[in-house]
Amino acid sequence: MYDGKSVSLHPSIGSWSLDCRSHYWIKNDKISWADSWSQQEIEQCRIRETEQKAVYYGKMHSAVRQSRPEVSVAPAAGEHSGLAERIKKKLWSLFD
Repeated sequence: MYDGKSVSLHPSIGSWSLDCRSHYWIKNDKISWADSWSQQEIEQCRIRETEQKAVYYGKMHSAVRQSRPEVSVAPAAGEHSGLAERIKKKLWSLFD
């Protein structure tokens, strides 16, 4: 965030894939360093972030489904009966 005078960044920045494994915040143009994290803490944070993203994007996907009418595609005579389901899955994958 830039307030016209200084830069702040939240949440923190974790460079755990780099050798330095730095972790910090930027507030009013100043860096505030966090304590070092163990490999276990890093892994737990990554798992938690993955779960939070799944919940967030799952809710978004659910909201898209609720706001759009159900797609109904009937297979033409002689076509495989699973075609309609494959088409619906393909269409919904565009919103993931």
